Amino acid sequence: MRLLVIEDDPAMRDALERGLQTAGFQVDAAADGHEALLFAADRRYDAIVLDRRLPGLSGDQVLARLRGEGNRTPVLMLTALDRVSDRVRGLDAGADDYLVKPFAFEELLARIRALVRRSSGGGEKQLRYGDLVLDPLAVAARVGSRQVLLTRREFDLLAALVQAGGTPVPSAALQDAAWPQPWDASEEAVWSHIKNIRRKLEALGSHVRLVNRRGVGYLVTVEQSLESSPGGDPR
Repeated sequence: MRLLVIEDDPAMRDALERGLQTAGFQVDAAADGHEALLFAADRRYDAIVLDRRLPGLSGDQVLARLRGEGNRTPVLMLTALDRVSDRVRGLDAGADDYLVKPFAFEELLARIRALVRRSSGGGEKQLRYGDLVLDPLAVAARVGSRQVLLTRREFDLLAALVQAGGTPVPSAALQDAAWPQPWDASEEAVWSHIKNIRRKLEALGSHVRLVNRRGVGYLVTVEQSLESSPGGDPR
């Protein structure tokens, strides 16, 4: 899951970014409202953590801009203001939840997960292809009763391929799906993670295979049809 954190205090912003990444999220961090709006216009997020008191555009103004542009990403607003009237104004502005500073990091995580569950209709949906089941809450792959844990990046790569339903996905699209910062990604990085995913699927005994069609992209297929899939490349 990808989050956008908007916090002007450098120490708090860094702490939130590190903590959320450790918890398995992909995180973009913005220092002000203008930067946040650029991020939100360029990327899709599962949730936004928004400090209410920001320089320039306030948190309320950022939220109003997002909602006015049709952005319905769930927003958790952070503030040092704990009066009921302040919380009500934040919620009326379009926030989905409200957390008063200082707060326990465990509560922040719980609230973010609850927001994502509610926005996805009560729970993140499992993905299926052939005999393979991807569980986004466990960040794992299953075949029958067997399960293997994936890294968040492996999961995002495999989910992008499964969602494509056997249609080749270009390496550039996979980089965008699994790397929060595009300059951190490369074709070599995609290939390295694909190799790791293949090993894990083989350990599960899955019939699902990852195939590279040179110059086109990667795709998922099932073992029975692998030989008849033209252009398949073991890499």
